[in-house]
Amino acid sequence: MERSGLTIKYNVDSFNQFIRSYKENYKRNNNENFKGSVLDAITLGIIRDKQLPDIDDVLLLMKAGNFKVPDEQQVTMLQNWLDDEKNKDRGIVGAFCACCTDIVIDGMAPNKVFADALVGLEDTINKQQEAQQKMREMISRLAEFGDKLKNVADKATENETPVEVKEPTVENTEKVVAMPVG
Repeated sequence: MERSGLTIKYNVDSFNQFIRSYKENYKRNNNENFKGSVLDAITLGIIRDKQLPDIDDVLLLMKAGNFKVPDEQQVTMLQNWLDDEKNKDRGIVGAFCACCTDIVIDGMAPNKVFADALVGLEDTINKQQEAQQKMREMISRLAEFGDKLKNVADKATENETPVEVKEPTVENTEKVVAMPVG
């Protein structure tokens, strides 16, 4: 594993300052105290809640790793990272996961299970996106099949001519001749 270049270094002192700031902002915005792990909330919690991180989530992680760096400089760092040839295909999800890997590299993950989850996050997200895309394609094909089936049914009812059913009477029945058997 190598550092992403999106963060200078996650260290305990600056991360604790970030946590205090995060909790204060949370309380101000939600009128209640933050409960749980801030590290979980800004990493795996985002994936649980939103499934995909956005640019604000990446900048939040960068802020935790670059606590004293101005926001404008962090935006520039992110833009440069996204413009780099080796990172273009990874996009925002890749940047988010790279920051998560930096957390592990700097030893900020509380345990091995959490660290392993952060390191494998990009693969997990990519597999999830592929599965969702396949599901959307299958739903689309089922919808097309349903439309074709409806069209066939509509055409069948258009081409049918109504059949008039008469009550059987002596005049409209044919004589049935009994055939001897044997």
